[in-house]
Amino acid sequence: MLSFLDLTLIAAWNIFHNGNIWQDIWLAGLISLFLYSMRVYEKEQLKISKQLSRTAVAVFLSMIAYLLFKLIFRYTILWNLLLSDVLFCFVILVPLRIGFLKMIFSRKRKYYLVCSEPLMNGFINELEQEGSIEIEKVSTVPQGKSNILFASEATLKLLDGKGSYQLLLPKLVEKHLKRIPLELVEAYPNYYKTAFDKNHDTLTKRILDIAVAILALVVLSPVMLAVALAIYFEDGKPIIFKQERIGKDGKKFIIYKFRSMRNVATITPKFADQEQDRITKVGRIIRKLRFDEIPQFINVLKGDMSIVGPRPEQISFHRELSRQIPLFDLRLRCKPGITGWAQVNYQYASNKEEYKKKLEYDLWYIKNGNSWIDIKVMLQTLETIIFKKGAK
Repeated sequence: MLSFLDLTLIAAWNIFHNGNIWQDIWLAGLISLFLYSMRVYEKEQLKISKQLSRTAVAVFLSMIAYLLFKLIFRYTILWNLLLSDVLFCFVILVPLRIGFLKMIFSRKRKYYLVCSEPLMNGFINELEQEGSIEIEKVSTVPQGKSNILFASEATLKLLDGKGSYQLLLPKLVEKHLKRIPLELVEAYPNYYKTAFDKNHDTLTKRILDIAVAILALVVLSPVMLAVALAIYFEDGKPIIFKQERIGKDGKKFIIYKFRSMRNVATITPKFADQEQDRITKVGRIIRKLRFDEIPQFINVLKGDMSIVGPRPEQISFHRELSRQIPLFDLRLRCKPGITGWAQVNYQYASNKEEYKKKLEYDLWYIKNGNSWIDIKVMLQTLETIIFKKGAK
């Protein structure tokens, strides 16, 4: 809603100052798109410093895109329009957005949890810590109350369609935590029995994958050439690093990356943060910028990977983590991705507990993922790269 409000306000401002409707709306849409990709509408970005930094990045990127388009097609650059948009975004939009966000997130929504025994305390505490929810446990269905939660699926079915807004606890947990805790899956086996059987190999997803992969390879071809030359001049060949990974349904495939480490053989696979001494100077740069992942668009075209999905693990890592973490094999229900729901919502994982939490985000995507979620993840990956979340 707030992103649409930003779009409307910027477009109205541009039309008032410029009068070229299509150009004004196009530039407004560009700025709004980058603002969304920088996640300025989320609770975590309420601080003025975060709003300013992310707005600055969004405005800068939209201006670069605007200028490139104008230069390529030799259109007149309206510098006064650009300057007025920069001022409008910082002077008007940032304070207005912060005010709206504070108003939205300051209001708590109260739920009544019908529960006859002390269970799910961990989930309830997490939900309440999130700040926008208050949960009161009751033993019977309260009369005349709305927002009723049920711990029992059987009780919810008995009252289905009767009275106020009713919801099963797992749905609320998924909505607000953006992940599916493993303990929740264990507590609701019937509810989650077929939840992870969703077919992600749809025609729409494949078309989106191919279109984005081709576009990325074309647009990033100068970057690929520069990276390849930098790797060659620093450490010679090979330019591309190839490694066997595990994909959908346990199928093995060869993943492609720009080589970021020196050619020293390792006896056993290691996490990225355990091999810092092997990383080259070029490697440190391309890892931070995620340029080492660019060749994986070829994996997408081959059909081994998708743009969005759980990240593919080394085979030995996957086997070990499958022994230690329940339900870890569920990650193989869909194709692995270049980016994913876990990547934009969680940190880099380097131990069992972090991999467990990362799995919970992957499970959320496997259950709820669709084309709109994929587009959202693609856009927000930009924020993850720029603000260096989850990179090693």
